[in-house]
Amino acid sequence: MKELCDHMKGHVSQILVEWEQLVREEPWFSLPPEHRIDSLPDVIISLVGASVCEPLDREAHRRNIEAACQHGSNRRKQGIPEHLIFTEYHLLRHAIWRFLTANFRPSERITQAMLRIDSAIALATNASMWGYYRDEIQALGKWEEGMKRIAHSSPFLIDDAGAVPELRGDAEESRLRPDRNLP
Repeated sequence: MKELCDHMKGHVSQILVEWEQLVREEPWFSLPPEHRIDSLPDVIISLVGASVCEPLDREAHRRNIEAACQHGSNRRKQGIPEHLIFTEYHLLRHAIWRFLTANFRPSERITQAMLRIDSAIALATNASMWGYYRDEIQALGKWEEGMKRIAHSSPFLIDDAGAVPELRGDAEESRLRPDRNLP
């Protein structure tokens, strides 16, 4: 996966070209051109980091959640309707798939990378919605709790017993089982 990780992180601009092409192909996607890219480069880098590069690293997942929250917050400040966030992630997934299949031969490795990316996109979409409604969530006093829950809900961080060690209170809270099989 390291080769895929390095290649995607090194070619974010090409992924964004794919994304822009998809945006033009979808007439129902109506983001103003001046707001299209926004914080997507940071979202892509953190998404790839948490899914393909370092799927067992809590910090990588935290960065993914933070970038996604910021993206959602930016979209609200820009007056972008919340439903377009879902469309953005849908198109981003397709852009990453196009990029991977254009640059690598079809293989189990590419399929596994996309499964990991799908998982990270699900968390990022949730985090973007939290970022979109950050003021309201903070007013309820639920921001920190929610961010911790989202950041630790990646299936890559859940042990075989179905719990995240840090949230369960284990002494070795920052370690995951080394024999854990990842897709």
